[in-house]
Amino acid sequence: MLECKRELPALAADSAFTVLSAEPNQRLFVFKRENATQDLIVAVNPAHATAEYDLAQARPVRFSIGSARVVGTTLKLGPQSFAIL
Repeated sequence: MLECKRELPALAADSAFTVLSAEPNQRLFVFKRENATQDLIVAVNPAHATAEYDLAQARPVRFSIGSARVVGTTLKLGPQSFAIL
């Protein structure tokens, strides 16, 4: 994770933070981190079931813990997983 922080400037402490998904009664939490040169989507699924999030556009998974993949423009996160796109 520390290597990601060095390689991805949008993870810096002074980057903007915007919540994209935090629905009541759902465990999936998705947010955007961005600065002048980069924007990233970070998704956390602490649930014991798979979760999905519709992205505005397809993005590659840059780092993940657990199962994370993008199919078309849908992010699919396995149970108890985390991804940076």
